[in-house]
Amino acid sequence: MASSTSREWSGSAGPSNERIMTYVRGFDEEIGGGIPPGHITLIHGPTGTMKSSLAYYILYNNVLEGRKGLYVTLEQDAESLADQMESLGMEIVAASKLIPIFDLSKGREKLQELDEKMRSLKKRVPNSPVAENGFLGIIQAKVEELKRKRGFDLLVIDSLEALELVANFPDRRKNLFDFFEWLRSLNVTAFVVSESTPDLLGFLRFQETFDEAFLADAIFELKMEIVNNVDVQRRIRCVKMRSVNHKTDYFTLIHENKWFEITKAIC
Repeated sequence: MASSTSREWSGSAGPSNERIMTYVRGFDEEIGGGIPPGHITLIHGPTGTMKSSLAYYILYNNVLEGRKGLYVTLEQDAESLADQMESLGMEIVAASKLIPIFDLSKGREKLQELDEKMRSLKKRVPNSPVAENGFLGIIQAKVEELKRKRGFDLLVIDSLEALELVANFPDRRKNLFDFFEWLRSLNVTAFVVSESTPDLLGFLRFQETFDEAFLADAIFELKMEIVNNVDVQRRIRCVKMRSVNHKTDYFTLIHENKWFEITKAIC
């Protein structure tokens, strides 16, 4: 763990605090002090908005304050993810033992083979709970095992779209509902990274149902905003957060000297 002298800025939250802080300077004050423990937060936005970086950053800084976390990646491999976070000033060597990365990015083919075996098992043993959930059941069983061994209280799933792709949800609405209910059963504070596609006007184009928005307790929306002919800014806002009085305004999101911070968005 990093020493206190290496922590240039820290909020007041610790493991016993009532809120899980984002450690984005200025943002926690706008969302009622942070995220209520046990909430599932959707970190949603198009490519290039630093969704994964923000999710890891939140996990990283909470772990340095005494919590335990797990990062599940289905897109970017663990080595590439570590390099990216280190480039943002996070001490990955110090955090590696504190934040295990469950890397599924390179093993999709193997996991898909297991999924096929699970489907075959389902035909032979219809009541098998793992076989019932196939690929998703394999991931859930492993996460539950890590939860028993490590007792983590923060979890990142990166990303929802990759999970859907390899799990091949036959009934998206039901499968998403079951997945979010499983996340709640873990009794952790979870962050789910989710991709969106901007249309030509810059607005986020969601799926027609966007079921995950209704299932999540909180949504952080990130986007790229064109401010003039040459400048583009990253922006963030809290779309919703249950049981919290929060602002829904957009703020400019900046990363500098290993910290994320917000400033007032100026059109």
